[in-house]
Amino acid sequence: MCAMIKRIYDLAAQQHQVVHVRQAANEGIDLRSFRARMSADGGTRLQRGSWLMPGAERSFQAEAMAAVLTAGDRSAITGQSALYLHGITDARPSQLQVAVPADRARPTLVGVDDIIRSAKLLQRDVQSARGIRALVPAWSLLHSGRRNPGPVVLEWTINAQQRGHLPRGALEDVLWRCGHANGTGSVRRAYEATISDTVDSVLELDSRRLVRSLGHAPYPSPFPFLCGDGRVIHLDLPFPSIWFAYECDSPQSRAGGRAFRTDRKRWVEAKKGGWDVSWLTRDRIENDVESIAEELAAAHAGADPERPPPIATPCRQRRCRVCPELRASLKR
Repeated sequence: MCAMIKRIYDLAAQQHQVVHVRQAANEGIDLRSFRARMSADGGTRLQRGSWLMPGAERSFQAEAMAAVLTAGDRSAITGQSALYLHGITDARPSQLQVAVPADRARPTLVGVDDIIRSAKLLQRDVQSARGIRALVPAWSLLHSGRRNPGPVVLEWTINAQQRGHLPRGALEDVLWRCGHANGTGSVRRAYEATISDTVDSVLELDSRRLVRSLGHAPYPSPFPFLCGDGRVIHLDLPFPSIWFAYECDSPQSRAGGRAFRTDRKRWVEAKKGGWDVSWLTRDRIENDVESIAEELAAAHAGADPERPPPIATPCRQRRCRVCPELRASLKR
């Protein structure tokens, strides 16, 4: 019996300290004895059949694990819950979303505000996120649209792209397979908004839309520029032909923190390299469009037509780090 209990504790250690009664039964433990022992030792019942082991801390991961164990082996966390597990969103959601196959009845789950039955899911649509079965980010974004407004889904889509969680074609595949499922509209609008531009924030996307509406064509993504010190920086909204770029925040907005110090170094290096840098804030693009139009007109009018444009550095890194390939070439 002691060996059986040890195997259960070892299994729970791999499952965020959660175990289901059927797993105990598979080890040959009597279910009535198992439940009695869990209650007597201070275990916590998280879902029907799913127990948090005695002495373990209750966490979001434990609750998510309990939900998928109770829902069955073909279930998975989805929506904002899965985006959090994947590291795409930083705020822990208050409720869980769970996806189950269409041929299975909706299970009764505590703390779950949305149980999605879908016949469109494939085995490749499920992956491990922090050791828990979760739908891939593309499907999780679609299901998050059932509970969240479009601008929020757009922000999460940009986060997923920036953090490398959306492979090329992932959103197109989901939109093609899902038909007219609830949440499709938000993801389709997010996809259409980001298909022509690579951006790091909703502010940057809105800024690009604004300058285009004013008749200007920015570079389609943050411009990778090799500085004199060998550092590669990415300028948010550049116009390489005139050596002018916008940064989509302001020196004041970062309040002197680490993010501001990093950005300030970028701005200083860009100016040393010959760029003219200005700033766009949310307040400015919403309330001061006239000054932006005047600034862009002045930048074009004052540009040197004889000066060749900068060459985009072949750097695959999104953040301001030294590209390993460039570092190696500079040493040659």
